[in-house]
Amino acid sequence: MTKTKEDFDALVEMALAQGGTKDMRPVIEKELLHYDILFALDESKLLDRLVFQGGTSLRLCRGSNRYSEDLDFAGGKDFSSKMLIEMKEVIEKYIGERYGLEVTVKEPSSLKQDPKYAELNIDKWQIAVVTSPGQKHLAKQRIKLEIANIPAYTKEPLPLGKNYDFLPDGYSSTLIYTETLDEVMADKIISLPATQKYIRYRDVWDLVFLKRNGAVLNIDLVRQKIEDYKLEGFKDMLDARISSLKEIVYGEEFSKEMERFLARETFCSGQLKLATVLEFFQYSRSDSLGVSPPLY
Repeated sequence: MTKTKEDFDALVEMALAQGGTKDMRPVIEKELLHYDILFALDESKLLDRLVFQGGTSLRLCRGSNRYSEDLDFAGGKDFSSKMLIEMKEVIEKYIGERYGLEVTVKEPSSLKQDPKYAELNIDKWQIAVVTSPGQKHLAKQRIKLEIANIPAYTKEPLPLGKNYDFLPDGYSSTLIYTETLDEVMADKIISLPATQKYIRYRDVWDLVFLKRNGAVLNIDLVRQKIEDYKLEGFKDMLDARISSLKEIVYGEEFSKEMERFLARETFCSGQLKLATVLEFFQYSRSDSLGVSPPLY
């Protein structure tokens, strides 16, 4: 039976009733679609050559309490537009027809015209799903599934966590190749300082989650990723970000950003501990990379 948009709205209301608040509706909508997208791609064997990475992998496969927006994968150097089209067709059939949602594709050449991606020195492909086309009171929301033509150096098959009790049983039996915590940490050690046009506040939170869950800074992975992403002057970027870290963590913009992705009680309980944990972590990584530690 094909589900209608009304059916999807009912699922969102059920999810909100399990602890979400109305202002978190956009991220809960996206999370429900994350499950559908990953299940559909896995059933079609299109995830076999990809490795799940980023904050959504922490949320769906590692039990992170932070909601997420996009699905990020390492596709390896052989990932091609042909593979992307196959993925789009599966998503259109399972998501587009199922809920009446628009699915679009961007290739590397068009993606780099977006100022947000202008700093990229690698190729990245994107599939986008519009999640709330009929809700004019909400800004247009999109889930972006992005595949970068870089390798992942670790992977382990992990099941999707069942964040809502009404999800189909088959979703939790879906196994996805996912980067280890150490490699996700290395990715975020790179992305937080290397992104210059805006601050990746969610990476700060995720680094603390990784530290608390046993991730270890693997300096060889960090160095390899500096090379993969073709980053020049990374130590200067890192030093600059370390020096601004205290201002970032205690700033109003950090609070605004995180309140979009965390239940209020979660943010309030974790906020005061954040800087202490991250300060220790920054000292450790600064010493490993040969960069002067921050002065607090």
